[in-house]
Amino acid sequence: MNQIQETAIYEAYDKANEIISLTDNEELIAIASDIAATLYNAFPVILNDPDPEIGDNMTDAEADADTLKSAGYGSDEDYGYGGLI
Repeated sequence: MNQIQETAIYEAYDKANEIISLTDNEELIAIASDIAATLYNAFPVILNDPDPEIGDNMTDAEADADTLKSAGYGSDEDYGYGGLI
């Protein structure tokens, strides 16, 4: 899931809850409650995160390099060897 999608989920969930808190119209409350529940059930991990970090600000290449590095397949520069013996 990309940053735009995550942001859209947060905003839709927040707006549904805002509608619930700002209206007295029971039909509208029911619709907004259904929307909020559907989003929560579809994305519980995202919506339960108390400190959401939307995106990681890394390019795909940087993320791949970070993954390889953490798996022990990084370059010599990643491990402090700069080519000097």
